[in-house]
Amino acid sequence: MEIPHFIHEIATDFVEFLWWAWTRDESVPAGAGDLFYSDPAPMATEFVGDYAGSYKNTAFFIGPGGQNLPTVVLETGFLESAVNSTNDKDMWFQGTGGVTRVVIFINTIRGDGGYAVFLEVWTRRGYQRARVYPRLVEGESDPVLDISDLWGAVPVPAGYGGNQLTLSREDLKGCLTKVA
Repeated sequence: MEIPHFIHEIATDFVEFLWWAWTRDESVPAGAGDLFYSDPAPMATEFVGDYAGSYKNTAFFIGPGGQNLPTVVLETGFLESAVNSTNDKDMWFQGTGGVTRVVIFINTIRGDGGYAVFLEVWTRRGYQRARVYPRLVEGESDPVLDISDLWGAVPVPAGYGGNQLTLSREDLKGCLTKVA
């Protein structure tokens, strides 16, 4: 099995799977999707500070309605180095004036044995990384977000504060292999 060359489309499928799972598990309120904007393959141009005048294309982003910048960014890439990924994360965290809370990176690396795909998640609290393809690593946990990361500066609806939002490695692997 080979990894497809249109990996950006996988980001949209993955976000749809996540949102469905979070709603099903009542991690986010029913109808919360109406409060957010989401955009596949957007271009962000409203960076501030050292990043003013910069622009960045991503695979997908999500944010509460009424905000010009996303709280959660999803990027995809082939053979992205740790330096490039860290630079992208810094651009989102610093260049949005604190609006962006999470950068998720689906990183595809080609090695001697074929492709490997990792789900890398940066939040302001730290970094999580999990192998997704070709096999999940036994004992490795799914990365998680706090619901406040999704809402950003907008108050989280009553009764949902502190909820953890799981980023399912199994669902991402399903998205990868569905199109391969």
